[in-house]
Amino acid sequence: MLYTIALIIHLAGAITFIGSVFFWTFILDTLKTKIDNFDEIESKLSVVIVPTMRVIVGIVLITGLYMFHVRAAGIDMDFFGSSYGNILLAKGILGLIMVIAFYIVSFNLNRIRHHDALHYVFITVQIVLIVLAKLL
Repeated sequence: MLYTIALIIHLAGAITFIGSVFFWTFILDTLKTKIDNFDEIESKLSVVIVPTMRVIVGIVLITGLYMFHVRAAGIDMDFFGSSYGNILLAKGILGLIMVIAFYIVSFNLNRIRHHDALHYVFITVQIVLIVLAKLL
């Protein structure tokens, strides 16, 4: 039962995170050239979105680690002995890299020059994570 609750919370958080990155990447970036005071709008949005995403990504991390622990115990930590273990390990490593990269970027957003390109990297990694999740 606890695993199911963690899964629902994890999926809701992941969907929210993916949706916000998608919105920022494909919708807001197209408005940059069409709105005169876009920098002001972007900074006001980031004041709300970035701290919210920090909490959501933290929740996704905690629930993901819990589910990883439950699943890893079920395969006796033999990640390399089965395709399920290999996929689970790859998904876990990619997820951790994604979380670490998000926190590094979110706390250094003003100093990173090409943070728009990082959104495309995040979207790509998120698509890979979704494919890996469907393979499990």
